Amino acid sequence: AGEITVSETVEIRPESVFVVIYGGPGTSGAREGLEFAKDAMADLVLVADAVLLGRRGRLGGYCGTAYAVIADVEARGVTGLEKGMKLIQYDELQKILQSGNVIGTFN
Repeated sequence: AGEITVSETVEIRPESVFVVIYGGPGTSGAREGLEFAKDAMADLVLVADAVLLGRRGRLGGYCGTAYAVIADVEARGVTGLEKGMKLIQYDELQKILQSGNVIGTFN
């Protein structure tokens, strides 16, 4: 699966902004969140069923940094992740959620 990296830490800079998506492909939340992240040039964080969006070709031209929670990827048996997708642990997700830099959450 090539270029998949497991991030030990997520660098949260003052200018970092994140969009968190929980809903899977085909949900209005996933579509809206992806468009919002593109428009805002935000990093994308995929959680729960949203990790299914991490499969190659599902991010619809999104070209920013994308993170997926590794436990959710494994639980759903997701393979063929987008090149450059960064896998994070739940503690890193908590860090993002508590950073004050989340500009949108979509279900």
